[in-house]
Amino acid sequence: MQPKFENLKGQLEDRAKAFQEALHQAKPDVALTEDKLRAMLTQENEMKLLQVHLMLTLRSKLTPEQVDKARQLRAQMPQQAAANDPREGLPERLQKKFQQLKAAVEEKAAGGAPPDGIVKQVGAIQQLVQQGKPLEAERQLDQLISELRDGKKKP
Repeated sequence: MQPKFENLKGQLEDRAKAFQEALHQAKPDVALTEDKLRAMLTQENEMKLLQVHLMLTLRSKLTPEQVDKARQLRAQMPQQAAANDPREGLPERLQKKFQQLKAAVEEKAAGGAPPDGIVKQVGAIQQLVQQGKPLEAERQLDQLISELRDGKKKP
């Protein structure tokens, strides 16, 4: 199964790349782009069928007790995954941290305009969020908030 899956995965990557290239044309051909999307979706469906086939084949080899145990473990997985996923609650954390940053900047600026360096850093952090790099944005937010707070503690 592994070689077949790897082959399908390679084909999917090729089709996804072709679809992306079609999308990024200055004037994409709608029909051609739709065909590339259909080809990519067909490939994804083939991979999903292979995965289900493998799962059912493996499950047929388990005893009823093993199937019950596997179901119990699977029920526990989402809770564990959520606890270990750094993206869990990320939008809310970012919003809260931007509010903390705003308060720290306002306090540091004492009613005046925030320093240009901070404005540039905030702009760069916002760009990271827009570029789909929220974890990097969060890391930089944490660093900037820490620097602002440490700066306030110094006489």
